[in-house]
Amino acid sequence: MPCMQSLALIVRSCAALRAPAGAQQLRFSTTPRIAAKPRLPPTPSTPFTTSTPSKPPRDAKPSSSSSLKYTSSRTWKPDPAVPRRDPPPVGSAATFIAQSALPPPTYHIERSRSKNLPIYTDYKRGGNLYLTTVRRITGNSTALRDELRAFLKKRAEDITINTVTGHIVIKGHHTALVADFLRARGM
Repeated sequence: MPCMQSLALIVRSCAALRAPAGAQQLRFSTTPRIAAKPRLPPTPSTPFTTSTPSKPPRDAKPSSSSSLKYTSSRTWKPDPAVPRRDPPPVGSAATFIAQSALPPPTYHIERSRSKNLPIYTDYKRGGNLYLTTVRRITGNSTALRDELRAFLKKRAEDITINTVTGHIVIKGHHTALVADFLRARGM
């Protein structure tokens, strides 16, 4: 028995030296590594003598006869201009209708209960695709689609008619332009 008691004392003392349960998780912490990095004071250097491409400091004044030149092997070039589609119509819908001499509309758009035009915006693909939807169309919806295509200067595949619901779906955020066009057409 005395032998068991001395053995129990040894085991208890070893158990106190055991690492806590969370020590394994603390081993992967980034805090000691960040604190262990020595911080070096900034060295004074001029940005025009480096071998990597760099930009002049913001407080530098540009001059046409400046003797400062980049010693980089690469020169800075502006990004090429991205070709854009036709800009949206500049004039109002009334001037467009007067210039194009459109016939009287063969369609009608019923207003909502709050007397607003039924033009709605939908966002798809995580907010990258804007869709404008025109609802409550009675009559010739293809004529309305063709007139909106000419007014908004869109391609044929950008304005479609949903055959199930009869809605006109336009790619892009054109709620205000479509509303102006429909008001000018007498809706």
